[in-house]
Amino acid sequence: MRMQLNDARSPHSPQRVLEIVRRIQLHQVTLPNQERAVGVGELDPIQRDLETLGSTHLHRLETAV
Repeated sequence: MRMQLNDARSPHSPQRVLEIVRRIQLHQVTLPNQERAVGVGELDPIQRDLETLGSTHLHRLETAV
């Protein structure tokens, strides 16, 4: 994980990135017609900056611990 952060030139430590990523929330709702709506809550500026790592990197970072 540290190498991925270094490659992306991230100023954050692995521990800090994990704290940031854990705050991202996935919302799921079922509408009256039984249709499902899924989405991610609004990202703060730091979380948006981490998007430069790419979603596959973020997924790997989340599952690394």
